[in-house]
Amino acid sequence: MVLHLLFDLGGVILQIDPGAFTRHLSIDPASTHSVRQRAAFQQVLLDYERGYFTENEFIDRISKLLPYAIQEGEIKKAWNSILQIPFPDSKEFLGRLGQTYTLALLSNTNETHRRKFDEIFDNQWGSQRFYDLFQQVFYSYELRMAKPQEEIFQSVLSALKWSPENTLFIDDNQENVEAAAHMGMSTWEFAGPKDWPAIMQMLGL
Repeated sequence: MVLHLLFDLGGVILQIDPGAFTRHLSIDPASTHSVRQRAAFQQVLLDYERGYFTENEFIDRISKLLPYAIQEGEIKKAWNSILQIPFPDSKEFLGRLGQTYTLALLSNTNETHRRKFDEIFDNQWGSQRFYDLFQQVFYSYELRMAKPQEEIFQSVLSALKWSPENTLFIDDNQENVEAAAHMGMSTWEFAGPKDWPAIMQMLGL
């Protein structure tokens, strides 16, 4: 029986454009970087989401991997361009779900994006309204681990005192969904706002 809902953020509540970062930097990692450089580039992004280094270190590492000189502010602007605005009606759906279920959030993110999406939600929904929707929020960079690591799900469920059998996990990433299912959670691979009515129907709302 589902009692609790654990949400992803990007691609579920907040619209994102994953390719915006490299587009804004005017690079194509698949063609302009060597295999080693491409691997290093992706590793920097992953390690930043795991909180392994600071924003300044992130910017420094990215600038060293680029084939041209770039200002710090341009890297930050490009990185934040991934984040768009909340999906239409997502606040209303979350509000309705929160009347019956306990809601929490688990996002792979980093300190730069955290500041940016806090600003976006404050502008779109009003100050702190986003955080009011959840019992607790969990960010990978603070936990120093990331989905789909089993340890991050264990840590979150333990902190919330939720059992996996009573938890529905909603994420747009197949690998994350499969990892949560392996942990014993019910899951929903989110494909966009068109899924909201089906989720509500599944939950009997």
